[in-house]
Amino acid sequence: GALGALVSNLYTLAFIAIQLAVHMVVVLGFGSLAKLPMEAILTASNANVGGPATAAAMAAARGWSHMINPAMLTGSLGYAIGTAVGGSVGAFLKWYWPLGVL
Repeated sequence: GALGALVSNLYTLAFIAIQLAVHMVVVLGFGSLAKLPMEAILTASNANVGGPATAAAMAAARGWSHMINPAMLTGSLGYAIGTAVGGSVGAFLKWYWPLGVL
């Protein structure tokens, strides 16, 4: 079942937990240094991790109606930029590495 899947993937679960913890430390650290409002920092972080739908839902649930449009915009731009960068990196790696390796 689900518990067995979690136990068999403990290394993946640990990696994801570390990745999200580092993300939060960096985002909160730089956001605080830049003196950004906490709602903007948390909405941007959510858009980065979860995409535009979860960020907009969080902003609406928290009563931050003025953050819904920025959440949708930054999440959508993240998808667009991430797709382009990911495709470019994939194309570069296929070109750079010898055939048969990837």
